[in-house]
Amino acid sequence: MATQIPLHHISKPNVGWGICGFCSMIAALHKKGILSLGDIPEAYLPDLELSVVFDYLENLQSENSPLLWEIQDFTQAFEHTKNFSVIDYLHRRYAVVIDEKDAIGAAMPIRAVMDFLKRHGANPYQLASIDESKGNTIIGLGTGLSSGPRWKWQGLAHWVYMYAPGFVYQDGEMVSLAALKKKAEDLAGETWVTMCQIGL
Repeated sequence: MATQIPLHHISKPNVGWGICGFCSMIAALHKKGILSLGDIPEAYLPDLELSVVFDYLENLQSENSPLLWEIQDFTQAFEHTKNFSVIDYLHRRYAVVIDEKDAIGAAMPIRAVMDFLKRHGANPYQLASIDESKGNTIIGLGTGLSSGPRWKWQGLAHWVYMYAPGFVYQDGEMVSLAALKKKAEDLAGETWVTMCQIGL
């Protein structure tokens, strides 16, 4: 039987890249047994996860899906990716070797997260009421406010995977959800709440 990749390893490529939605979805699908990563060496995880990002965006492009442009709009709502172009982004797949300094980022709105999970054989559902005691869920964090640059998405800012209740996988570590919210307040000056919760 193949060794299970530790869940915190799956979240590590988000460091410097900004692919938290994809890291969270891959972790959830891997834990569910829908998307097996087998015993791939950790050194190859960034390449694998980046290929998942590009594959999804290319599929949306080939279908002329409006979700592609919503992802572009949402990504542009963040200061560090305000000049993001999904077409330029896709061209990079074959143009250069991508490493951490390239600051890859693609922000996923809720509709795109649900779409991605369905395409990979999951049956995602959005919890009607937030329940942070329910593990094995993907958590959407943000201000919950219809103001500021991310107003169209009610201030959605970040995705994490929560396997054990109250603990999430963030940038290569398992941290408490409460500590992550406190860190957002300290670093970004934003008060984050759990805005949405997606089960599989």
